[in-house]
Amino acid sequence: MVNNEIEEELKARTSGPRIFAFDALRGLAAVLVVCHHFRLCFFAGEPHWYLRPFFAGTASVVVFFVLSGYVLSIPYWGNKELSYTRYLARRFFRIYVPYAAAILLALLFARHFLNANLPLTPWFYLTWHTPITFPLVWRHFLTVPATGEVNTAIWSLRYEMEMSVLLPLVCRLILWLRGWWPLGLTLGMSAGGRYLQSHASSHSPVQAEFGWTLLWISFFLYGTLLSWKHKPIGLFYTNLPSWFRLCLASMALIVFASPHLMLLPAAACIFVLTAQHTRVSKLLTTPIPEYLGRISYSLYLMHATVLFSVVILYYGKMPLYALAAVFVLVSLLVSHLFCVVIEEPANVLGRSITRSRSAGRIGLPTPRMVTKDSAVQ
Repeated sequence: MVNNEIEEELKARTSGPRIFAFDALRGLAAVLVVCHHFRLCFFAGEPHWYLRPFFAGTASVVVFFVLSGYVLSIPYWGNKELSYTRYLARRFFRIYVPYAAAILLALLFARHFLNANLPLTPWFYLTWHTPITFPLVWRHFLTVPATGEVNTAIWSLRYEMEMSVLLPLVCRLILWLRGWWPLGLTLGMSAGGRYLQSHASSHSPVQAEFGWTLLWISFFLYGTLLSWKHKPIGLFYTNLPSWFRLCLASMALIVFASPHLMLLPAAACIFVLTAQHTRVSKLLTTPIPEYLGRISYSLYLMHATVLFSVVILYYGKMPLYALAAVFVLVSLLVSHLFCVVIEEPANVLGRSITRSRSAGRIGLPTPRMVTKDSAVQ
């Protein structure tokens, strides 16, 4: 009964169908990013192996990319995509408008708290310790390059926006190539990006940046390919014995907690498949995961601003566990306000502006495998 009530509320709050479990999965991943950044303020080393799943911030970003690639590409497999201009306009309001608002708020707080001197990790000094100049502001609003001097969480959104622009072309290329070629090209892009990034010297920042771009975009493509073959892959997965699916999920969790970036897309894909399984889906479509899914993008955008503000104001004045509690509570409150005041109205405005009287609702492959646009979400 609770799940049905939540589902009806979700339908009433959105203009189209969604995969509710995917929203919840995105929300849980956002929480891990929040925990990861809080730990980085106070502890420079790697956490113990049994704690790594709770601080898997980088792995969570991979999950965001896989989910984004999966969800955004769904309409293209049934020739139900929006026109390119309408699609870009919606992505602009869905991703960039909240991003720009979050950057503006971060700049205001950074100007007030700039150059705080606290006995914390070197990571803490990467943010709000650079003079606020016009070129710095301009770079952040253009997302070129994606840096963390103002908001340490926004670097991934550059790749999200780049891939959003290229997505229609990529989907058509996948349909044209067919067979195993798209997967082979994605694997090659991932390996090439990792090679360029790892072999770049301090004198070749362009090579390193290009490597990172290839690597992160390839993660987006894994989700696109998973969506393209969702029917046979989903059928294969659901027909596996329960114990084997449990083993796969356990292996994915182990990989998720490891620092091996190249293996993370496989773990993320398994999480996506698991989220669609009936029992897991019901578990995710409960009040707390659903709420975290709703505010996930706002939480991702705003938690760093809250983190640095709370730490600068209260570090040394209360125990670390109390500081963590204050940070979490304020982050949730600020993210909720940002969601209802900026993110959701911007999304609605984008859909209203691009709505055509002759345009029907976008058809999607199956009722269980549809959702609203995602973000790093």
